[in-house]
Amino acid sequence: MAKQLEHLIRDWLVNNPDFIENGLQVIEKEYYLPDPIGSNGFIDILCKDIYNNFVIIEIKRSDPAARQAFTEVFKYAELIQNIYNARNSEIRIIIVSTHWDQMIRAFSHLCFKSNFSLTGLQIFIDEESNVPVAKEEILPISSRAISRKFMSSQIIYLFCHHEKRICANSVLTKNLSSINFLDYVTVDLNSPNKTGFYPYAINVAFQKVSKIELLKFITLLKGEKQLDMTEKEFETEDEYLNYLEQVFIISLEMHDHIDSMESSSGEKFESVIGVQNWEIESIKKSGIFSSDPRYAEALLLKELKGHDGNSSNKFVGFSESNQKERINEIYSECQNSLSHTPHWQSFINFILSQVISSKEKYKIIIDIYNPDSIITALYFSLTKGNPDYLPKFLIIIDYPDTEKTEFYCGDIHSSGKKPKMTMFSSDNMDEISDEIFSLHLFPENETVATKMGLIYTIKKTVYIKSVEISDKFIVLKKNTPEYVNRQYHSIEHYIMSNKDEVSKMIKNLSNIYGEF
Repeated sequence: MAKQLEHLIRDWLVNNPDFIENGLQVIEKEYYLPDPIGSNGFIDILCKDIYNNFVIIEIKRSDPAARQAFTEVFKYAELIQNIYNARNSEIRIIIVSTHWDQMIRAFSHLCFKSNFSLTGLQIFIDEESNVPVAKEEILPISSRAISRKFMSSQIIYLFCHHEKRICANSVLTKNLSSINFLDYVTVDLNSPNKTGFYPYAINVAFQKVSKIELLKFITLLKGEKQLDMTEKEFETEDEYLNYLEQVFIISLEMHDHIDSMESSSGEKFESVIGVQNWEIESIKKSGIFSSDPRYAEALLLKELKGHDGNSSNKFVGFSESNQKERINEIYSECQNSLSHTPHWQSFINFILSQVISSKEKYKIIIDIYNPDSIITALYFSLTKGNPDYLPKFLIIIDYPDTEKTEFYCGDIHSSGKKPKMTMFSSDNMDEISDEIFSLHLFPENETVATKMGLIYTIKKTVYIKSVEISDKFIVLKKNTPEYVNRQYHSIEHYIMSNKDEVSKMIKNLSNIYGEF
């Protein structure tokens, strides 16, 4: 679009704002915006809508400078915000162009990342009069092309013989290629010493896609007959999406090419290679997982284990102050691993909110391990002799300008009270089984811990210039952190103080788990 044509379109739209949207009122053409710390700017057309929101209209050419043009537009929005104290929700941006081929990717990226409402319009011009005659709203490219994340549902195919696994890999590749599903990872696994009934396996993880895309892939695989539930039968969209992921995996029709299979997930994959000690023989990355030059094996394994937010047990993230968007991602992605411990969740959310709004320079690391059941965690910690089974989190925030480092450590301690649960005192297996079932059905871990004589604690330790300044337990009350003026006994003290009760619990749970 030539500059002269831009001006013609702009002037016509000033006189015909309803062409863009009914009810638009023009405030001013070429609206001047002073910038006290940068270059001043001019908005092509500044309007207000029927809800009294600012509407910034910019007419842009589709050329290689598109991204820079969008940056300017967002600078205008921020200046409007600063000058008039307008909220994000009171500012809208409309980009108008006759061609979008070189702008669509930058536009799509900003649609998914922006705090402001952003709309794209392609207008069609009468060749004789150079007047707009029609318009069409631009839809951003799917966020799948921008965000890399595995489905929560994975699958493990099992084999008696190595040769059959080779054939199955080829069939899987062919099936996925036939429907143009290109983004996935397969991990060939061998059991310890290649023993057992099924010593060979393939763990498959697929790129997360929308429900519309999943339904399309299921149809292409002729798997509609597997769709025995509708979206209305699910309480949340995530539950429906998880159901569609499982139908998609079933629709791949791998039964004739494998010996057995098991559903998998980030937690299951981590258990297979970490606890069961299966060896990784090879990894095949396809599509975006193959083309991304940053995607080393360490990052891949972290995401396969669900440590990027897919796991309900484990999350690991790190960032620094100049990566605000990554901090926001950490805030969002860690919620899944905190859902069954609301006290820890509230505190970590408070800390991350403080960090997000901070003006200081910092680096942050967050590492959460929060198993679904505190009872099961304690049992395995004792029977395996490994305290790493117990819930724990660690947040480290380093402020280089002030040479201050803050450590927030979540841990399990003794509350000093005796266990008050059936499994710690009874031999009645029916009562114990009912109690176990209830705990798994409603995993309110902090409440359960109280009944066990345990407590989820948080300790804050502060260092300045490598010298420890404070080291105290802390709680969040009415969104305000308060120090706790007491010390808690260790888990070792808990075991010694409740030796008979703990022994009874181990015996009872061993009987329960031995049935499976």
